Amino acid sequence: MNDGQILIVSIKKSSKFDTNDKCKYESTKVGYDRQRLIDAIEKQYDIKLVKDEAYDFPWFTDGGFKFHAENENWKFDIDAHVHDLI
Repeated sequence: MNDGQILIVSIKKSSKFDTNDKCKYESTKVGYDRQRLIDAIEKQYDIKLVKDEAYDFPWFTDGGFKFHAENENWKFDIDAHVHDLI
């Protein structure tokens, strides 16, 4: 990531028990440091984010990332994209 850029993370959380797929939540985090964002997400949702090699390009080449994780009750889809600050 270059100076003047920021990561915006979209966290989509859905219930494992909702058969109608209506129980969905979305939140956003913003930061400069990829590892600090990953650590904050893991701590907040009590999950472990592990890199999936299938998502290696382009996610990890520009500083962004993509994860899918689960805990006892929830499924998480996490996408981070690099954006230019104006």
